[in-house]
Amino acid sequence: MIHDITERMAIEEKKKEITNELIELNKNKDKFFSIIAHDLKSPFQGLLGFSELLDDDFYELNDEEKKRFVENIRTTSKILYNLVENLLQWSRLQSGRIQFEPDEIDIHTLVNRSIEILKANIQKKKIFLENKISKNSVLTADEIMIQQVIQNLLSNAIKFTPAGGKISLFDERTDHVYKFTIEDTGVGIPQEVVPELFNIDSHYTTNGTENENGTGLGLILCKEFVERNGGKILVESEVGKGSKFTVVLPAKGN
Repeated sequence: MIHDITERMAIEEKKKEITNELIELNKNKDKFFSIIAHDLKSPFQGLLGFSELLDDDFYELNDEEKKRFVENIRTTSKILYNLVENLLQWSRLQSGRIQFEPDEIDIHTLVNRSIEILKANIQKKKIFLENKISKNSVLTADEIMIQQVIQNLLSNAIKFTPAGGKISLFDERTDHVYKFTIEDTGVGIPQEVVPELFNIDSHYTTNGTENENGTGLGLILCKEFVERNGGKILVESEVGKGSKFTVVLPAKGN
């Protein structure tokens, strides 16, 4: 009888766990669709508007006006691509379809790769970027995940730094941890908002200094990717003075 009751209690406990997981999955699914509906609508409207104007008035527009429309379409397309990329990454992460594959990686190389990808945005806003990440900054981590983290954090720094501002990247290593930091002279984040940055339920998002859009998923992805690699993200920020995001990872890998 005792054995029967114990087995039944274990089954009931397992049922509760599965139910809680299903509730969480449904909640995340609802949030996912909410983000798609809200955050993809605006850039699509902009893209359609610019392309329709260009199509309707093509022969009436001069070359300078046409170029401006094409630039707007290109910028909006990039925003949409980044939004969709983050949404796809997040959905894959939630469904367990992203494999964790640690290997030796060089943070200096990954940072240079992200800078090259985002170079056009940096130049457009005339941002001074100072890269002090040490060469041969090797550790064991998942390259795809950490590359995504660097790119999202750097992209955010560019987004919230006004034209003529500054972004600095630097690192530090001890026997146990490796830290790399992305610091900007941007608009900053209110202290009461900082705890909500990595929370899918709060879905905190705001436009950049030139009305760049975002889903708010970038930072949530960063947190999950960093934690998968045994690390954490620290945030320091002051409104009007800028923000500092520091990624802390095990110095000798996992």
